[in-house]
Amino acid sequence: MDRYLQNYIGGQWVDSIGGTPHQVISPSTEEPCTEIVLGTKADVDAAVAAARAALPAWSKTTVDERLAVIRSKHPIASLAVTMCLEHFTAILANQLLREPRHLAGADAEAAAISLRSSWFQG
Repeated sequence: MDRYLQNYIGGQWVDSIGGTPHQVISPSTEEPCTEIVLGTKADVDAAVAAARAALPAWSKTTVDERLAVIRSKHPIASLAVTMCLEHFTAILANQLLREPRHLAGADAEAAAISLRSSWFQG
């Protein structure tokens, strides 16, 4: 069974501040499949402080620079970004079929949907 008993805060894996281990149950087998740590308020406070400290520099980067960081450090997040960008056209077409409107408005909404699902782009 995989175990993930640390939090990723400030660019590094750190021990939880008083968090407790918790078994995750697989919905398909109803058996424990992994163990995680349930974070505490102190963990959240540390993560928020790290995010606030990183925001000034991160907000000055371009989307391409952010994607490069994500792709180099977070393979699962990278896959989500790639899939989101690849499916942008399909999202746009779906929006136009559901609610016919001016192309620019649908394009803007599809872009918003695409970017919302890629929260880590900033």
